[in-house]
Formats: sequence, structure tokens, C-alpha cells
Amino acid sequence: PSIKAEVGFGDDVPLNRKFELVHLGFFLYLVDREDFLKCVSEADRLLNFGGFLSIIDFETPFPYSNSYSHQPGVFSHKHNNAKAFEASGLYSVINKFHFSHNDFYFDTDINEPCSLTLLYKETEVFDGIQKNR
Repeated sequence: PSIKAEVGFGDDVPLNRKFELVHLGFFLYLVDREDFLKCVSEADRLLNFGGFLSIIDFETPFPYSNSYSHQPGVFSHKHNNAKAFEASGLYSVINKFHFSHNDFYFDTDINEPCSLTLLYKETEVFDGIQKNR
């Protein structure tokens, strides 16, 4: 099938439709903290109930920020991005793969841990009412 790609920003996605899969791939760690929840909200807005959200990014055992090595004045913010979605009560983690930024192995260097997390957006939330897809 044909694929149409569009350029946008995570905190203001210029699309007005829903998807079965939304993928957030290695950019959340560079989002300014003042825009992080806007990105979370946009991803949630774009995903159907009963759809899947995948996140691949750095994941440290505790929130951690440092200077971004590729651009002076930019900071890298590393933590478990999936927790923002889980905390809503709307998402469940259904699979997670941990690896190192350098390779597919465990690394104890705090700068290197990454994960690929697959979440499911629940169809029955809080009041048990089935949400339409």
C-alpha cells in the first residue's frame, strides 16, 4: 500500500483522524519538559480505544536529565515514558523489551538503557462502558 508521510511536531500534530497504532520513536527524550504532556495528549488523541501505542526511547530507573551530546544548550530527559500513559488508567503495558542504546544487551551505564514498550488503550474505562472504536 502507499504510505503518506507528513512532517509535524509531537505537541501539535496536524491530523484529525484516529489510528489503530501510534508509534513514538526516539524523540520524547528531547522534548522540553513544558511540552511533554502536550505530546502525551496528542498521541492519546490520535489513538482509537482498542488501539496500540508503541514507544521506543531511553528508559532509566529514575528521571534523569543531562546535556545532549549532539547539540549545545539542548537537554536530554530520560525516564519511563510509558508511565504517563499508564497513570491515566486508560493504558496497559502488554509487552516491553529492554536493551542498550549501544546494542541489544543490558548496560549498567545510566545513559544507555532503552526500551520498546507496547501499550493497549483499553476499551472499557472507569464506568465499564464500552467505547466505540
